[in-house]
Amino acid sequence: MLVEKLKVIVAPAVTYGARSLPQSGGGPGFPGTINIRGSVLTDYLKDVIGGYIATGFRSIVILNGHYENESFIFEALELCREEGKLKAAKIIAMGWWSLVSDAVLEKLFGDRFPGWHAEHASVCEHP
Repeated sequence: MLVEKLKVIVAPAVTYGARSLPQSGGGPGFPGTINIRGSVLTDYLKDVIGGYIATGFRSIVILNGHYENESFIFEALELCREEGKLKAAKIIAMGWWSLVSDAVLEKLFGDRFPGWHAEHASVCEHP
């Protein structure tokens, strides 16, 4: 298993996220959709990131799985930086989609890839 090979800890996932937009496959048109305000998500992430750093974590990778969370993750990191919390830490934040090669996109979509804003809970996320 990769976790054992790299000797890392995988933190629990953040289970709620920012509001999905209708053009990205979500939004209020889907009954049962629960989301939180961006300000709440930003504050939550800032506290979680700051908490890991305060307990001694110095290398952190944040792997985002919800497109709409991206700006709030970066805002939380910026707030941590402004508060001096990132001085002793190295953090990488990215969406899983940034790891998808052009060859995979070509295989799945040909020349009809709609862009990541619209490829939400669709072809790339399903086996």
